[in-house]
Amino acid sequence: MRPDVIFPLFFIVWTVLLGLVTLFYLKASLAAKRRWHPYVVVTGALVFLGFVTLIMPASSFVVIVPVVSLISFLNYKMTKFCNSCGATVVHQPWRPLGACPKCGGRVDAP
Repeated sequence: MRPDVIFPLFFIVWTVLLGLVTLFYLKASLAAKRRWHPYVVVTGALVFLGFVTLIMPASSFVVIVPVVSLISFLNYKMTKFCNSCGATVVHQPWRPLGACPKCGGRVDAP
């Protein structure tokens, strides 16, 4: 398929997916976030790779798959959740993990 046809579809699907993921991380319960976070990360990576498959030549997968895998792994590992209020906190590895910025409670990994 042609990239000029696929890209608008990609943009629409990615925007809708981003909106759903944002709502999930803002509104879901702590238990739901901890349970579904890995699936959300993997689904995002697979949707992205699916569109890349349609647009890019197969030879680009040598670079794209490891990069998307690394980004997904870091997304999974750096996303933490507050035990008190359930807020989603993206931990920056070069800073110590402190208290929840929303309520001051303890923040744990998924």
